Amino acid sequence: MTIVRTQKLVCMAYKSTPATAMYLVSRAQIEHYDMAVGARLLWLINSQSFLFGIYVGASLFMPPTPELKVKEQLLAMAVPVMGLLIAIFTAFDMITSLSQMDKLWKNYKDYNDGEDRENELPPINGDLFDRLIHKISPIISTVVFLMTWSFLLLKDLKVF
Repeated sequence: MTIVRTQKLVCMAYKSTPATAMYLVSRAQIEHYDMAVGARLLWLINSQSFLFGIYVGASLFMPPTPELKVKEQLLAMAVPVMGLLIAIFTAFDMITSLSQMDKLWKNYKDYNDGEDRENELPPINGDLFDRLIHKISPIISTVVFLMTWSFLLLKDLKVF
């Protein structure tokens, strides 16, 4: 809700300058992919926290019994594999969305003869610093989950 209000305030400040159709369409597409990245990041974090909870419960809180030992070992392997696969697939989704946002921005810039804004309107996708900072959370979060699950799998397989 805060983002929408901020965008409305920014748009209101530039209300006297009419936006072209290319600006409006490009901006809408970039916002769409931006929201998709945010939704995927939330989904990734929620799914990973659920899987970590199961993993911890299966690993620490259940006393090993002879009857359940095989099932517990399978669960101890299955949960990290699921977490790793979810993180890998989500990484592909996020990278694709971030890449598409860059392509839209470059397409708009090419359309506007190298400018990333029109008249007095705000930049279509922020400046270089904004675009770099915007990518940190989705990429780093995904890498952290990939590394964590890989470590747990290798530890369970007694690789080290």
